[in-house]
Amino acid sequence: MAKTDGPPPGRLIDVHAHLADGAFHGRLRDVLVEAAASGVAGVIGVAESADDCGRLAAAAEEFHADTTVPASCGAAAASPTSVMGACLGLHPVQTQADGAWESASLAELPPVFEHLHAHHAAPWLVGVGEVGLDFCPRTLACRGPSGEEECKAEQRRVLRAQARVARAMGLPLNVHSRSAGHHAIDLLAQEGAGLESSAPAPGTHGDGAVAAACGSWVERFACEPSGSGAGGGGRGAGAVLHAFDGKARFVRLGVERGFHFSVPPSAGRSPVMLKWIGACPLDRLLLETDSPALPEHKGDSNVPARAGAGLALIAAAHGVSVEAAAAATTANALRLFPRLKPLILRAGAP
Repeated sequence: MAKTDGPPPGRLIDVHAHLADGAFHGRLRDVLVEAAASGVAGVIGVAESADDCGRLAAAAEEFHADTTVPASCGAAAASPTSVMGACLGLHPVQTQADGAWESASLAELPPVFEHLHAHHAAPWLVGVGEVGLDFCPRTLACRGPSGEEECKAEQRRVLRAQARVARAMGLPLNVHSRSAGHHAIDLLAQEGAGLESSAPAPGTHGDGAVAAACGSWVERFACEPSGSGAGGGGRGAGAVLHAFDGKARFVRLGVERGFHFSVPPSAGRSPVMLKWIGACPLDRLLLETDSPALPEHKGDSNVPARAGAGLALIAAAHGVSVEAAAAATTANALRLFPRLKPLILRAGAP
């Protein structure tokens, strides 16, 4: 199906893409070259599981180590690429080997925290994610009708633990909130995750299981040398709620609590998103693709090069030019993910 015309080349940021997905295996550099040619200066990959964290970290290490590429790698190797950043975390839904969905548990966090600790000083580590809550029926049904409330409770514990580690590291969160938008906003606000939010009193929220799961990690990260990306623990580092499917009034509540919201290419076919894009202040809007998911047209493929697909919607909703919308979303992204900016400046990304 034909794509709509994209914006003129600029400096866009895709804040949420699944770069470790099998759809990009073996062609990630080409995907980033294509993104750069479409005006995307930076792409932030997100992980969903411990294994995903390992794959994404390896891809990021390879990308940033590859300062000189042999000519044998082809024409793409000599072309400018979008800069790659990464968020490591545990998604609320874990896909099993047989394709079945299972809700995330605290027991799955240690290897994720190990990855975060191993790479805490890596310049490409720009956030913690994809984390969040998922209360859609398919997810909650994984433990049977009697297990729905415990499923929700365990997801909340997992999110709280990761929010506390992110705060200790001084890193923002990249958040999934399907069918759980206001629940995620409330929990993140309780954890002081909003940009510049004050830290909550210890033990104010959650239970002993959360403290047991993350307490030692919080202490370790809080003791890391300043400037390493860790040891942030003073003020909240912020969060982006990606592809938010909740009501506009919850977006306004999220903005009040210091959060950002990102617009995927699929927003044009979502009445819910079209409503909240106008309700969200321009200085809290970001761009994302969630690629390879959420294309403009259902059934199509999606790539980071399509990050600008939502710009016309943002511009129309706020009465500004596409260029102004692009400049605003990029400034917002670099404010929320400050570790991405030096990578882009160093690379001289287009």
